[in-house]
Amino acid sequence: MKISILLFFFVACFSLVRAQINQTDAQGRKQGQWQKNYPGTSVLQYKGTFLNDKPIGKFIYNFESGQKKAELVHGLPGGCSSVLLFYESGQLLADGFYKGEKKDSLWYNYAQNGELVSAENYKLDVLHGKSVYYFTEGQLLEQKLQIQKIVNYTNGKRNGPYLEYFYNGKPKLKGTYQDGFRMGLWTAYFNTGELQSNVHYLNDLPHGWTTVYDKLGNIKKRAMYRDGYELTDKELKAFLERCKAKNLDPNQ
Repeated sequence: MKISILLFFFVACFSLVRAQINQTDAQGRKQGQWQKNYPGTSVLQYKGTFLNDKPIGKFIYNFESGQKKAELVHGLPGGCSSVLLFYESGQLLADGFYKGEKKDSLWYNYAQNGELVSAENYKLDVLHGKSVYYFTEGQLLEQKLQIQKIVNYTNGKRNGPYLEYFYNGKPKLKGTYQDGFRMGLWTAYFNTGELQSNVHYLNDLPHGWTTVYDKLGNIKKRAMYRDGYELTDKELKAFLERCKAKNLDPNQ
């Protein structure tokens, strides 16, 4: 008799709990706790809480294997949500923020072994601001976090200073982007620090003097380009004479 009563009580409680999830109000809006399994399985796909059809608080998403795929916390200031994304192995994949359903603000990205790959800034799902990329080699064994390159973006396009480094920390390449194009002077270096080349660009094409050096500082090549086309012999002589006559910078 007691067993029957306990069984009845358990079934009633279980039914009550199930009745309290996946509920909508009279306007059809999701309210309270919701959860969903992958079709045809008992594996939880996601669970979380809604208020007037909007997610609030913590949501958990899983892979079909049952391993955690993502953890989001909704309702942060500015309409943002904090986000943790995971590899199926359980290793952290990314750590950042959503605004609506779009990446926003700072995002950290990781390799499957836990190495930090990059720290990128987003504005509504497009790169915007400074992004830093790291060498993955040596992070775990040497406990060394070495910058590989720094790129500035404006609305998804490279814009502003660009810096690239060798693993030893010495500069490899530096220049400037404008609306996604290389512009002005770009300088490259050997991994020992000596100057390797100076190249002037206009709209991503060599435009002006290009000078290439050896490690002793001797000039290996010096050439003049206009919109990606190299001037030679008579063309070059005539062009330089015109620049001199009009007091113009040949690199412009």
